[in-house]
Amino acid sequence: MEESEYKAVFNLEDSHWRYIWLRQLICSYIARFGNANSDFAILDAGCGTGGFCKFTLGHTPCSMFGIDISETGINFCKKRGLNKLSIASVDDAPFSNGSFDFIVSTDVIYHKRVEEISRALKEFHRTLKDGGHLILTVPAYNFIKGPHDITVHTKRRFRKKEIATVLENAGFKIKKLSYIFFFIFPLVLTIRFYQRLFTSSKKVASDLKPPSKLENALMTSLLKLEQILLYRTNFPFGVSIFCVAGK
Repeated sequence: MEESEYKAVFNLEDSHWRYIWLRQLICSYIARFGNANSDFAILDAGCGTGGFCKFTLGHTPCSMFGIDISETGINFCKKRGLNKLSIASVDDAPFSNGSFDFIVSTDVIYHKRVEEISRALKEFHRTLKDGGHLILTVPAYNFIKGPHDITVHTKRRFRKKEIATVLENAGFKIKKLSYIFFFIFPLVLTIRFYQRLFTSSKKVASDLKPPSKLENALMTSLLKLEQILLYRTNFPFGVSIFCVAGK
């Protein structure tokens, strides 16, 4: 990820509808698959600037750990008062076998610096406790790559079947697997095709902009509906993929 993008994420992830909803979604699935009376050990694998770690500490009984390959990201985490942090790659985690009840990895294994997805997933499997769960999100569909992907150093986007295959090969059992950001997919698809027609394929540009109050309100309402439906079904397409997998 470009250095400027870390600062943008740090400044916006506490107020932007995308980050707020993903945190709420993930924490709801931690509650759904975990023991409500437990003090969970949770690893944020690829913790970025620490927004998810900070949010989870305030909403879930847990010990929260974070790793990120970027020193810039870890320094932003420290600004949030987080301290159980390590500069490390997701494919070489500095933890012993069976350390965590949950590992959360949001938009990480798509990255250029993750050379072998299978190795990262095997590390997740190794460091999870028996009966533990991995909660994973990744960007979907190579055909909607755009300038933002250059900014965040995207190596690959995925289809649902690909994620199921690599997780099962790493020893995981799929508990939940669906596309997400279903309702905004047509808008994103339209924007990407426009960018492909009228902008340079090498242009670096972030999608992350401060949302207006109206945008935040509309998207929050739409995503609440999506979350209700997601509990009951799996979406056939979307901008990202959401997965819960058990060890």
